[in-house]
Parts: sequence; C-alpha cells; structure tokens
Amino acid sequence: MGAFELFLLVAMTVAGYFAVGRPALPARAGPSPLALDEVAEHLALPAPSRGATKLVGPVHGFTLTVEGHSDAARIFLESDERIPKWLRIAPAARYRARADDERVTTGDRYFDSLFAVCGPKAEVAALMSSSTRETLTRLLGTEVEDGTIHFRTTGHDSRMLLIAIDRVVELARVFADSNGYELDRVHEGALGDSHPLVRRHLLALLLQRHRGEDRTVETLTRALEDPVARNAFLAARALDNEDGRNYLKRFVIIGERNEERVEAFEQLLAHEPWDELSPLLETAALASSREMARRATEWLLEHGTPVVFTRLLDRLTPSTAHSDLVIRAATLARGSELERSLLALLQRFYGDMSTAGTMAAAVTALEEIGTAMSMPWLESLASGADPAFSEPRRAAKKAISAIRTRARAHAGALTLVDEGDTAGALSVASAGTGAMSLTESDDLS
Repeated sequence: MGAFELFLLVAMTVAGYFAVGRPALPARAGPSPLALDEVAEHLALPAPSRGATKLVGPVHGFTLTVEGHSDAARIFLESDERIPKWLRIAPAARYRARADDERVTTGDRYFDSLFAVCGPKAEVAALMSSSTRETLTRLLGTEVEDGTIHFRTTGHDSRMLLIAIDRVVELARVFADSNGYELDRVHEGALGDSHPLVRRHLLALLLQRHRGEDRTVETLTRALEDPVARNAFLAARALDNEDGRNYLKRFVIIGERNEERVEAFEQLLAHEPWDELSPLLETAALASSREMARRATEWLLEHGTPVVFTRLLDRLTPSTAHSDLVIRAATLARGSELERSLLALLQRFYGDMSTAGTMAAAVTALEEIGTAMSMPWLESLASGADPAFSEPRRAAKKAISAIRTRARAHAGALTLVDEGDTAGALSVASAGTGAMSLTESDDLS
C-alpha cells in the first residue's frame, strides 16, 4: 500500500468516527441521599419514609433534626429550656459581638482562638471543662444559640455522620446537666483540668467570688501540689495558714519570676518575724537572680545583726554588681571583715572613672573603721591628680586624718589579737602604722 492509500484510509476512519459520534460520557449523578435509615437505627428512632431527606425525633430528652444529603448534612439539637438560653457559642472567625454579649475566656488559649463563648463568667467556667472543650474542638463550626445546638457536616460518610451526631448529643447533655453550673465543677476544674492556665483561671475565680469559704481553703491547700509553680504560688499567696507559708518559703528559692518571689518574701514577712526567716533570706541573697539577691540582701541589711552582716560579706564578693550593698554590709559589720571587703572594692574600682562615687562611699566607710592596713591604699588614692577622682581623693585625705587621730588616741593601749595564728597574743598599739606584739613564744626572761 502506497503512502497515498494509507493517508486515505486514516482520513476515512477519522471521518467515520465523527459521523457516528463519540461514546457518551456517564452523566454526573446528583448528591446521594443521606443515610437516614442508619441514623434512625443508631438512635433507636422509627425508620423514616422511603425517599425522606429529613429525620426528626427525640434523643435523651432533646429534639434532634438531621437533614441534607451525604455531602452536606445539618444537625440541630434543641430542648425545652434544658440547654440554657443565655449560652452563646460561635466560631471565633464568624463571631460578631452583640450589645448584650458577655464574652468569657476559659484560659485555654487554643480553644479561645477557635470559639467565642458568651455568658455569665462563673457558669461558663463550670461548663467549659476539659472534655467539653475537647468535644467542641472536634466539632469545629458548632454554634449554640437560644437553647439550640447547630452543626453542619461536609463530605462525611454515614459512619462519620453517626459520630458527629453522638458528639452533638454528648455536648447537649453536658450543657443540660442540672449540676453543670454548680460550684463543685469549678472546684474540680481548679484542681484537675488538663490545662494549667484554665486551673489558674478557676483558682482566681474562686478567690474572687468565694474567698474565705472552707471549701475554697481546702481547694487552695490541695492546689499547693499543682505541678505548675505559678498556680501553686497563687494558692499559697491566698492562704493564711502553715501550709501556705511553707510553700512560700520554697517558692522564694524555686520561683520562676522575680516579682513573684519578692511578693512571697513580703507575704512571709507580714506573718512571721524576720529573724525566723533569716536563714531563708541569706539563701535568697545568694540566688542566681540579681534582683532577688539584692532584695534579700536589703532586707537583711535593714533588720540583721553584725553576725549576719559578716556572713553576708563572706558571700558578697567584690565582683558583685551591687557594690553599694557590700559597702553597707561592711559599715554595719564588726571586725576586720569589713575593712578587707572595702579595700577589695577599692582595688577593683581603682582607675575606673565611672565608679568614683562608689569609691568615695567605700573610703568614707574606712574613715570610721579603717586601720593601718588601709593606709597604703588611702595614701595612693590621696596623692592622685585625676580630676575625675576628686571626690574619692578628698574622702581619702579625710580618712587618713581620722585613722591617724585614732592611732594617736590609742597609742600605748594593750589589746588581745583575736584572729589568725597569733590569736590570744598581747598587742601594744602605737601611733605609727604598726604595732608591737608579745606572744607566748616570745622570750620574756
């Protein structure tokens, strides 16, 4: 067969195809009917009439309506005053505020981002338990208004439709529970809700509405065991009993936020003598948080004793960010610790113009308690010429004069050395920069 004959054969075949017509495609069927027979059987309702597109019947005291088709079914559940008329729930994306709305948050940020809930604060708090929020989250798009629950499904098979109906009925039973708005639900949620922020929200509600009641005190005491420290702290702060104060003492050390740890201190000081809290304050003074350490040290410097101040000086190193506290502690302490601490500060700050004020304060403290040990540093500071250090230089000159005056006043006095290897030795003070000591090992014959 030549090329021409082959071309002619192909052309005739194509022409015959279009002359006869292409095979018809199957026509798109309409939406399949809703499986109302299965719904009726599942809910023990009378079977609907053949071809029906709507099923209405009583379920657990509610009136259930299911209508539509398999691609888009609508579920309505209403009752005779059982679902509260005041409750309004709407998807957050579609929520439009009304004049009489009282929108309430639950504390569960994820849930609150999905739904807007309106109603009295205490009643909503009692209703929105972990299980209720979970059920609503599984029924995205649910609306509750005027005592009726509305839910629309799309693209579900009959099995998914039955699951959706069961969840809507479960939700309705929670809302209609005669005990649903009782205070018991708030107490239970404050201790057992799965979300820590909801527990805190409910504890705050109890303190706002029912502070001082025996049941509230019991719940707050149990809340001290809350694994979230801030929740337990909220309870401890509200309790005026030994359990609460014991928790506050722990919280001062383990608390997450400085302002709350400081608040715990103040709460304790309002109920217990500061001297009984002194060991706790000393521990907090060494805390890793600078703010907490400063506040604790300030309390100790205000109320403590020379022994406490000396212990603080052992721990408040010259490298501390709060050098003014070292100066205050050194000024209040007794013994050689204060002089050594002040000299260590001067050594640290020497040559740093930004610390001239702190240096002057340290030198002023040495003016009162300095000895011959301070003289080399003070003389070096007093002989400087840098204008930036004029204030500490003037203070150093006054301190040198005061130390020399004290030395002359006590010249010839006898005293016992109370520290070091020569403790117990007899010392004779002189007007110079040194002293003569007679120890037990000296040859006195």
